[in-house]
Amino acid sequence: MVIRPEDLTRIEPSRLSVTQTLGGAWADGFGPGISTISISGHTGWRGGLGADGAASFAKLRDIVFVEWHRLREQAKEVGQDPDVVKLIFSDALDNIVNVVAPGQMVLKRNRNRPLLMMYQIPLTVLADRLDDETRDAIGLGAGADDLGLDSLADSLARLEEYAASVRDFIDANLIGPVTEFMNLANTAIARAMDAISTSKGIISAQANQFIAFASDIAAVGRNAFNMYNAVVNMPDYLRFQVSRVSSAFSNVFCVFQNVFRRTRLYPDYSDVYGASNCSSTSGGSPLSPLRFGNTFDQITSDFSSPVSVSAEASADIIWLKKSDPVLFPSTVSDIGSRLRSIGSGVSFT
Repeated sequence: MVIRPEDLTRIEPSRLSVTQTLGGAWADGFGPGISTISISGHTGWRGGLGADGAASFAKLRDIVFVEWHRLREQAKEVGQDPDVVKLIFSDALDNIVNVVAPGQMVLKRNRNRPLLMMYQIPLTVLADRLDDETRDAIGLGAGADDLGLDSLADSLARLEEYAASVRDFIDANLIGPVTEFMNLANTAIARAMDAISTSKGIISAQANQFIAFASDIAAVGRNAFNMYNAVVNMPDYLRFQVSRVSSAFSNVFCVFQNVFRRTRLYPDYSDVYGASNCSSTSGGSPLSPLRFGNTFDQITSDFSSPVSVSAEASADIIWLKKSDPVLFPSTVSDIGSRLRSIGSGVSFT
């Protein structure tokens, strides 16, 4: 913010249930409750060089309210978890860094301060840290990574068994594409598990790629088999077999989404700070070692994805990820066509 808030209030409640008796009172304590932050102030008259208070208020509203809702809705439309969108409140003065959600965006005008656009923003604290301190580098806590891998190994064993027996419960016209897709899915899951195991507690960029792709493929498998169950008329015992395949894919998807937390890695831009003409002569930063070349080529590592996906396969993955057997029913031929596209359009390096 160009101008610090005039008022800041952070409330940290306790979850207490107090019972009054004739002899006094006693309380059941259930730990800390949900904290809230409230800030209020104004964006100034001018707002800074080349700006004004009205433009600064509009920018603040866009960041805190409009974009938060828009990006979460955008994530849901493409089948992603909206919680990947995080609004971060950072106040170095009070040593506060929280992941928050905006409750309201209030504009206040007053005739005694006609040139100022005043705001009031209540925020709900979703997390006290950017990475919950109860989690380790890749899991929900000590040993959670091993439990996650054990769960994945169990699901993978079942999926490999189902892949070998698809002709027992799948329409003959779909045996080819379904077998090809399941073999691809099993390979993707196994590669992701290997990458996690060799990371030794630190998720690498390559492991991130495998986890993200295997998670997408698991979502595709879950939805595709649920959709097949919804559109094909078959005996209950065969429907049960198809449901077991969908359940195994669902477990893989949930484990990748909820157990293994990928830490974002950012390039080190500190060498850029000495790039200005006079910074080295005013007691500030030294001359930048990046001044003789393309800065971004030097500070951005060249990383190629270990998974290659064709444009057609990518489109079908996105479609099946967000498909719903009730809201978006399909046909057997369409399911087979999309699974065949995915199976033939993906390769690993």
